[in-house]
Amino acid sequence: MRMLVLSLVVMALPAVAFAQPPAGEAIYKTRCASCHDNADGRTPSRAVLQAMTPSRILRTLDFGAMMTIAYTLRRN
Repeated sequence: MRMLVLSLVVMALPAVAFAQPPAGEAIYKTRCASCHDNADGRTPSRAVLQAMTPSRILRTLDFGAMMTIAYTLRRN
């Protein structure tokens, strides 16, 4: 039984080791584009977001205006 469990773990390792986190572009398209690609006065456009530093965007997601939208996301 112990060898069976060990074999299953070893077979699963390559899939775990090579699993890639979702690309930022894919996350943007599914979670952000609907608002930021059609920006209004309050919503910054995609071009404005691209000019921001990653730390500023993360700070807004973690503690700022986007906190209630982004709380379901997780970092890898």
